[in-house]
Amino acid sequence: MPPAFENKYAIATGGSRGIGVSIALLLAERGAKGVAITYSSNKAAADDTVAKIKAHGTDAVAIRANILDVDIGDTIVNAALIGLKTNTIHILINNAALATSEHLLPILQTTVENFDNLFHANVRAPIFTTRAALPYMPIKGGRIINVSSVTAKEAADEPGILYGDSKAALNSITRSMASALAAEKGITINSISVGPTKTPAVEDALANLPKEFTKGLKIYATAEKRLAEPEEIAAIVAFVASEDARWMNGASVPANGGAILLAEG
Repeated sequence: MPPAFENKYAIATGGSRGIGVSIALLLAERGAKGVAITYSSNKAAADDTVAKIKAHGTDAVAIRANILDVDIGDTIVNAALIGLKTNTIHILINNAALATSEHLLPILQTTVENFDNLFHANVRAPIFTTRAALPYMPIKGGRIINVSSVTAKEAADEPGILYGDSKAALNSITRSMASALAAEKGITINSISVGPTKTPAVEDALANLPKEFTKGLKIYATAEKRLAEPEEIAAIVAFVASEDARWMNGASVPANGGAILLAEG
């Protein structure tokens, strides 16, 4: 059986750290022909990821992109096409987001700027990156995956309310775009509802957010009473990006380790 992503080109935003690194490396490990990642400022981390991708024999390029830029979609897709020397994008993984403590404010203390930044990064950027990538996706077999959060399906605690709201909006647009585009484009669009994972963003939250918000984060009522490893989330993303998941569309796929606090629906 050939590798799952043989001869396929992928974009993974936010691919210089955390879950994004694990996603990019797993795509390469499973045979992707080319992987483009994005980063905001840490060029050294991005270059390190590119080197690890290339070690698998996969072409790679790192693209510096500001998630709040109104032209982010075109910037990412055009740079990926040029950097990977391709005219096709088979897989788009919208993973980049704003989730650090400096962007999480109680709803009664948030500013218009903070609100706009959260929704521009976590909703607008995936929408416009998807829109930019669509013309370059094959008519059949394209995959778009939006990395969301379990906070989209529950009543979040402060100061995570607006973050959860932004991810709920992302889940909604995922379902709507899947319904609108599946028949015409033959692609799948799904979201991954990620629970607390060992990432820089979660480490930042544990260090800087109020203890009443983070006290349950370390175990989050998961079956194994632990945080997920980024590689475990990447494995779920890779399955949804594979041909085996061709009949999965518009879904919000749980990646939460059996968190009992997750509200279904």
